[in-house]
Amino acid sequence: MKKTGKIKGIVTTEFAKPILDCSVTIVEGPTHNDISPLTDAEGEFSLDNLIPGIYIIKVNSVYGSTDNIKAIVKAKETTLVEVWFKTSQKNGTNNDFDQIVDEE
Repeated sequence: MKKTGKIKGIVTTEFAKPILDCSVTIVEGPTHNDISPLTDAEGEFSLDNLIPGIYIIKVNSVYGSTDNIKAIVKAKETTLVEVWFKTSQKNGTNNDFDQIVDEE
């Protein structure tokens, strides 16, 4: 049996409202299936069956795109990622974001 891990996450506004249909893409990392899930109604996503290693992911939403987010995947473990976008205009742009990565 292959020892894989996963990245699970949630994408919300700064007001903790989930954002539906954000695409989550693996930009860099060990060999993996070409997957790009969308967030569900709760703003949640999951990248499953990942070979352990360092992954770089990116989240795209109606509010903009994140910079690269580093997530370390370990066998039989889940790495949690929280991303939130600022939805109010700030200096003519609305794609400000922040993130938390919890490597259990």
